Amino acid sequence: MLRKKILLVAVFIGATFLAKNIRAEEFDYQKAYQDYQYNLSLYNKLNDEYRLSRARYIQYKTLLSEEEAKQATLAMLQARDETIKTYLTALRMRIMENKGLSDGERESLFRRIDPEVSYFEEHKEKLASVGSLKDFVKDSDEAKDRFSNSTEIVFYTALTNISIGNTAHERKQIEKVILDLRSKITEIKLAGDKDVSVFDRFFVKLDNKLQRSREKETNAKDIIAASEKSYKNKINYYNDAMGAVQESYLYLKESVSYLKEIIRLIKTK
Repeated sequence: MLRKKILLVAVFIGATFLAKNIRAEEFDYQKAYQDYQYNLSLYNKLNDEYRLSRARYIQYKTLLSEEEAKQATLAMLQARDETIKTYLTALRMRIMENKGLSDGERESLFRRIDPEVSYFEEHKEKLASVGSLKDFVKDSDEAKDRFSNSTEIVFYTALTNISIGNTAHERKQIEKVILDLRSKITEIKLAGDKDVSVFDRFFVKLDNKLQRSREKETNAKDIIAASEKSYKNKINYYNDAMGAVQESYLYLKESVSYLKEIIRLIKTK
């Protein structure tokens, strides 16, 4: 059900993003995430009220209970649309602030996110004109289909690329350190102060680790792209993609260990 997937979204975004202090005068990822949390809480409250109103209508079948059920359904469905919209907005802001994604990668993700935001904004507005419970069901199913066939994969694609961007940023930092160390070792070699031949094998291993890290990122992108061809088990694709990203990050951790050993040898040899 769509509600269950929204609750899963809360877990995903909570595990992926770290909340920080919010400056009220700015709209950034932290503020967008706070908006999402508020709307998710409101949706859960209104969904409970909808269930109670629906149960009363089924039991009593009076005009009053029907009207209460319609009002509760409208409020719940609009809150659901707003929750999805604010989640997408939080993703957009997180992508915008990600240091490891290129401008082209950001724009590509925005082109996927923005139509989803527009759809749920328009769907929310359209709900106000619905006059019967039957039509509410029809419009709800329409949004559910959109979520399952399009929005959900946008969620997973964005989350995967955010994690890939974080890893890519870390790798760039490591590459800068490697460049500085190579320059330092070249100076030592020219000065003839120390035997630096031992460092060659360390740099070979470092290059291999970084290449493995890149390959795992590519693997993650391929996995999440393949999920677009599947109508089922998108969460499994996402988990596999995130597993590949984690493996990419582990190669970076191993690279840091080699860097520490090189620095230690420079100081002691």
